Amino acid sequence: MENLPRNPFDPSFGTPPNIMLPNYQSDFESPQAVAEAIKYGDPNRVIFITGLRGSGKTALLTKIEQQVSQLDDTYILEIDNNQHMFQAFGWELRDIFKVHSLLDHISTISTMGFSLSFNKTNEDYTTQDIENFMAMLTKLNKKVVIFIDEFNHKENTREFVQLLQNLKRHNLNFYLVADGLPQMIYEIEHEQTLTFLKRARHIQTTMLDVNRIENEYQKHLNFRHCLVIK
Repeated sequence: MENLPRNPFDPSFGTPPNIMLPNYQSDFESPQAVAEAIKYGDPNRVIFITGLRGSGKTALLTKIEQQVSQLDDTYILEIDNNQHMFQAFGWELRDIFKVHSLLDHISTISTMGFSLSFNKTNEDYTTQDIENFMAMLTKLNKKVVIFIDEFNHKENTREFVQLLQNLKRHNLNFYLVADGLPQMIYEIEHEQTLTFLKRARHIQTTMLDVNRIENEYQKHLNFRHCLVIK
């Protein structure tokens, strides 16, 4: 048993396997292509990954996050859809300045009109506070990429997306990459007040082809076809 090759495909949900077969429809939807689009300032600030349960949405989201994490001057924020997303975003932005020592650079930039609040707690952050954080990061040529797993239509989601719509209006450097079931994403996009989501980029995950899976197993585990006669 010790000499048997290990399975290169992870059967658990949400974990990208060592060998990940494409579950998207074109090279323009690959994790590398998404990261490149963010790197070069794609005007589509929102990317939705949709598909059936078990089609690899979370695994693809994780793979995209791994690619984006390699970009320079780019910060990744993971936000839980079940928490108070608005305030969580404010706290995460505040921590970017502290953790990455950006406070030292603020004095070199004209901060006229900005009031950066680093000492607020609980639910004190306002839309203006968050906009000021993002405006300063944009002035420093930094990007913020938000990742959300299992995005769905809730009251806190609506409040959060309205905030992002305001940031988009001011052309601030954020991106949202989220996955969810088609019906959930549809409901969010067709919220009457969230019109900018209608221009979101979509990646549709597909179920893997059985023949392609078999070929990959044969290639990586040196399996050969066997004729079984009963």
